[in-house]
Amino acid sequence: MRLRDKSWDIFELTEYMLNFFEKSSTQLLSSFMLPETPIASREYVKVYLRADTKKRIYKREDYDLVTYLGDIGGLMDFVMLFGWFISTHFVSRLLYASLIK
Repeated sequence: MRLRDKSWDIFELTEYMLNFFEKSSTQLLSSFMLPETPIASREYVKVYLRADTKKRIYKREDYDLVTYLGDIGGLMDFVMLFGWFISTHFVSRLLYASLIK
């Protein structure tokens, strides 16, 4: 999985690799070794690996500011709020200037 952090890495120069390892099932089989077993033929650990029947795919999607604003209320609301804030500032200054005049 490749991770790229756009909020801190302005030029997108660094990527982080993460490896996920999953263990779906284990089975513990205890066995007894006779003392008469020769040392050369003794088995202390047995490991069996097999492919799992399940396959999981993880997907990470980049989430940018425009998508975030669209999720929280829409881009149009943000543009209208920003325009209202800027125009209110200028209109109030023009009102005060005309009242003083």
